[in-house]
Amino acid sequence: MPTKDDSSDKEKCLDLFLKIGLDERTARNTIANNKVTTNLTSIIHEAGVTDGCSRTVGNLIYTVATKYPGNALPHRPTLLEYLVLSKVKTKEQLDAALSFLATTGSENLDLNKFEEACGV
Repeated sequence: MPTKDDSSDKEKCLDLFLKIGLDERTARNTIANNKVTTNLTSIIHEAGVTDGCSRTVGNLIYTVATKYPGNALPHRPTLLEYLVLSKVKTKEQLDAALSFLATTGSENLDLNKFEEACGV
């Protein structure tokens, strides 16, 4: 049986996910997956959008939470900055960015090549 704290935590996560523009169904499905919930919550905080953002940015952040290459974690703050500033603003640009970062891994990030790869 879930505890009151567990229920309260889920409500806080749901509220946070709705603030970034996720539709309610996606937000509730996300909460059912602890790993994605933890990841998305930390990425929202890392991106500095705990007070909300546009649906477009929120959906891109959700994609980062579910598809970000683990070998490129040092570069995640840079990608999130590009999302929040709407430099990377389409799914296609994000897919190109994720592909570039997966290839780059933890090596130094060449911002010019990164921007060229994702069409910024």
